[in-house]
Amino acid sequence: MSMFAQRLRYLRKRSSLTQHELGHILNISTSSVGMYERGSREPSLNLLMDIAKYFDVSVDYLIGYDTSHLASSKEQKVFPKLSDKEVDVLLLKLEHPELFEHLLAASTEELEKIIKIIKIIRSE
Repeated sequence: MSMFAQRLRYLRKRSSLTQHELGHILNISTSSVGMYERGSREPSLNLLMDIAKYFDVSVDYLIGYDTSHLASSKEQKVFPKLSDKEVDVLLLKLEHPELFEHLLAASTEELEKIIKIIKIIRSE
């Protein structure tokens, strides 16, 4: 999944919007929003600018060039450059904090079970 796809989905969910509602706001179809979020389609430059304007973020942030939106200005610290995978994990944590809370509280045995479940799901 592309960085744009992940960030669009995150921003939409953070705003408590459905794909249908976001499509209506941007004057595009629900299926287009879904394709953008799956990474199977990319928006035009004009639409990308409309999305950035609506969510009050930069185009650089949407396409993954700028990661400064990951923490508020008060919380920002000096970090070495994050890899794309690390940014993906941070975005996932922002989108599903309850999942990470459960993982942090899990015992070693529980984590091993979770890994087995994920492997089973991926093999289907």
